[in-house]
Amino acid sequence: SYSQAFEAAQLLATASCEHDKVVSAVDCILSLVGDKNPEHYFVATQDSGLRAKLREVPCVPVIYGLKNSLFVEQPSCSNVSLLSWMRRSVFIWKIRI
Repeated sequence: SYSQAFEAAQLLATASCEHDKVVSAVDCILSLVGDKNPEHYFVATQDSGLRAKLREVPCVPVIYGLKNSLFVEQPSCSNVSLLSWMRRSVFIWKIRI
């Protein structure tokens, strides 16, 4: 129901912008996420340009809406490359032990 969804949404943490000067929403979100998303943010947006920029940053799950549904984008090339590298690194580390 709507009230349950609203209560669940209130449990989600939100990030605060700490810019001294006014910046665009896209620039603010990109600065929060950074190069490697150390805070493990999920980003929900309808902005296709922002989604394209976030695909370049590893470990950023992107959520978008379409009609009456929410979707999580498929892992980007940067995410797949990072995962592949991590798997190889763990495998090499296990062999050396």
